[in-house]
Amino acid sequence: MAKAALDELVDYFNEHVFYELITLRYSKQRLENGGDQLLWNAMFAAFNVSARNLYYFVGNRDGTNVNVADYKTYCQTFDRGSIEDVKSTLELLNSQCLHLGKKRYKETEKKINLRRIITVSAWIESRMDDLLKSFNNDCRSKLRP
Repeated sequence: MAKAALDELVDYFNEHVFYELITLRYSKQRLENGGDQLLWNAMFAAFNVSARNLYYFVGNRDGTNVNVADYKTYCQTFDRGSIEDVKSTLELLNSQCLHLGKKRYKETEKKINLRRIITVSAWIESRMDDLLKSFNNDCRSKLRP
């Protein structure tokens, strides 16, 4: 995103970033509750897409899309922290769910599981919480509650 005005960035955050966060939370909750396999698969896909989008957003991992670097004027103290706890899961997510790659394992122990989902979710929630706290008052006051 070219240098954007605060209102434009806030609108984007309120519309798109919060949407991904809400989708991540809802899909994780549904995955934890189990249920029928087709619903689980749909929630798994939703979780993975939102997790990847938020990981790229807060991790400043994608220079071609909007990410936290676009907000640096308003959150100068934000630090994404280490990605080591989630890096291998995100790599699995990418090859296992988001592409029809050759690394789509059949063995359950090699697949992304609920434990990994909870770890990724906790990392994203922590990063988002830190990001929201790091926004200056002018920016934070315009964000959705």
